[in-house]
Amino acid sequence: MKKTLVSLAALLAFSLTQSVLAASAADILASMTSARESLVKMLGEADAAKRDVLEQEVQKGTKAADDALAAVLADAATSAEAKKAMEEFQAIWTPFKETRDKEIIGALKEGKTEDAKKVATGIQKERFENMKKILEGVK
Repeated sequence: MKKTLVSLAALLAFSLTQSVLAASAADILASMTSARESLVKMLGEADAAKRDVLEQEVQKGTKAADDALAAVLADAATSAEAKKAMEEFQAIWTPFKETRDKEIIGALKEGKTEDAKKVATGIQKERFENMKKILEGVK
């Protein structure tokens, strides 16, 4: 009886750990997607004041994704496999943000919408899909 209770407790703890991690990866993905959606809206917005509001939304989603990523990496319950996936994600996420801020948002601020769209639909789209695949694969 005691062995059964210990086994059930261990199984429950494992299940809770996995669901927390999955939620964290899902949170990163949701925040990253929200930031991306705001950026796409920026690409189609001619009004500079409205673009500024959308840029704030991009930064808000980015901060939420960064915070969730930091929490997953710092969590002692995160498996080695999940940490490896998060580090792989981060290796793409960092240049993704830099490119977005400099080459897309920067181009929009200079009135170079077509240049911004080329970057957004080129390397950035590829990076986004790769990051999404990584996050969806985290168990």
